[in-house]
Amino acid sequence: MTSTLRKLVAVPLPFFGLALWRAWVNASFAVPNASIPLLAASSQAFFDAVMALAYVVAIVAAGRISPLCARRWPLVACPVLMCSFSAAALLSVWFPGIVVAAAPLTALAAVGAVLMILLWSELYAGLSPFWVLLALTGSYCLGPVVVFVLDGFVPSYQAGAVALLPVLSMLCLLSARSKGGYSQHLRRTGKGAIPFRAIAVLALYGMVSGLMDTHGGKISGTNSSLTAFLVSGTLFLLLSLIGSRLSISGIQKVPPMLMTAALVLVVLSALIGGVAPVYVGVLITSSYLLSYFFVDAILCDVSRRFGISAVWLFSIAGAVETAAGLVGQQCGTMITAATGGALYSDTLRVAIVVAIALVCAFFLLDGKALRVEWGVAFAEAGELSPHMERREKIRQWTSDAARDNGLTPRETEILEFIASGESMGSISRKLVVSESTIKSHASHIYDKLGIRGKKELAAMLEREGVTGDATKGVADPRDR
Repeated sequence: MTSTLRKLVAVPLPFFGLALWRAWVNASFAVPNASIPLLAASSQAFFDAVMALAYVVAIVAAGRISPLCARRWPLVACPVLMCSFSAAALLSVWFPGIVVAAAPLTALAAVGAVLMILLWSELYAGLSPFWVLLALTGSYCLGPVVVFVLDGFVPSYQAGAVALLPVLSMLCLLSARSKGGYSQHLRRTGKGAIPFRAIAVLALYGMVSGLMDTHGGKISGTNSSLTAFLVSGTLFLLLSLIGSRLSISGIQKVPPMLMTAALVLVVLSALIGGVAPVYVGVLITSSYLLSYFFVDAILCDVSRRFGISAVWLFSIAGAVETAAGLVGQQCGTMITAATGGALYSDTLRVAIVVAIALVCAFFLLDGKALRVEWGVAFAEAGELSPHMERREKIRQWTSDAARDNGLTPRETEILEFIASGESMGSISRKLVVSESTIKSHASHIYDKLGIRGKKELAAMLEREGVTGDATKGVADPRDR
């Protein structure tokens, strides 16, 4: 039991500050308190539309503003924009006339929300896949807890508490940033830097979310619902306790199975009745969340290893997913209008959702394609491990060494592998390049570091207190 608690306590709490952002979105737009005039007058569809537009602007400007975490203006603008909306919501309790400014205030809040999610994405992109999954699942688990507490407040107190959430989230981000949780090398953009498979999955599941209207809801919403709490909490505990034995590739097969089960429930309801619609929503939301966690981890992993701008990459993902959600909502409205019957409408919706899920499964579960295109290997069973202290020390040292010695993103990636004890052959297989190419990169890395091979690298790691094992594996050319 002591060992279990130690693993959980070892998780850096500031990295869960994303939960406060999610609670703010839920309390402000997804499931707002209708007794607060400004919240009742605001539109989530308009909020989502402005977010999609803000993502597009961020895509265009990404090359000039990356990395966001290193700049002061987004750290100030983000909470100011979000808190302006929340402060106006609080004032609307006593001055209802403020609702005439609902649209511009919502637009400002959406811009602030985009900045916040990009800042957190950039922070997460500096982490290993294991820590990304822990941070995401932990945040999604804590979000509903924060919302549950807020729901117990009277409207004026609730509005005041919600206004504090962006500030607290930003303070968590700054604390996490001080721990080295982001990389200043994430600047690359361009067509060849887009992992289209992962983006396609986000787009398809965004449409699923809109089609089934699962953004809100106390039971099966994707923001801060009971289902989000249970699914993310369960996965967080599994990662913390048995991460080294967890079959991630097996878990990735669960989402399409859940979608198919949802279709079966709808068909049974049509035949014999008695199946509550909430169960279907729970299955679909669970599928969406599981897929989202792993796709987001893939994007962070690709961004970190290839030096791709997280602002640029996650702006593309956010724009595509948000726009797909809006399209899904319109499709759902058209289906309801065309069918007329609620049961037939639900059956058709879920049938479309299952078809989308099967397409998602093709993109997400094709591990060979992900490995060949991007070297993504963490989805294999046993690749994740809760014993991350040594690996994180190596990652941080590598990041500092790369910055101080002018290493390219690819050289940084290879140096981390070498410092972790990987052989040249192993690195070439993981990065899907020839072993001679890896050796050439290693030679340039050693030149820049001012050393002559793995043995001197191992001595450097030992002097600096990094518990690496650079002498493990086959010798490289500079050791002869």
